[in-house]
Amino acid sequence: MGPVAGVILNYATINSVAQGNGKMTVPVHPSQSMYATYSNVKGVPAPDETAGLSLIGLKIVDTIIENIRSARAAQRSTMDGMDSYRELLQKFQRAQQGMGPYAPKLSSGLVLDLTA
Repeated sequence: MGPVAGVILNYATINSVAQGNGKMTVPVHPSQSMYATYSNVKGVPAPDETAGLSLIGLKIVDTIIENIRSARAAQRSTMDGMDSYRELLQKFQRAQQGMGPYAPKLSSGLVLDLTA
């Protein structure tokens, strides 16, 4: 990300916060600093020569971090589901090997998990 209202936000910092490494602090207008606390971002009073980020800009950065976290959680969930399906297929293949010539042929979509 480039300069925004005299503030430089870089991907490394946003990524670090998205991984759960504390809160990101960003300069805001001194009169807004008491209202500038979100779940992932905290506004601190900007020096006089810097305008600082607006509260809306701060909320946008907070939302970006939340979206990164949600995307990562969804990706982990998908990977867990794929691992579970792979384990189920391997279990079925091992059971199939023990059936000898009477074993059904494994094809895509054949394995169902009926556990509740």
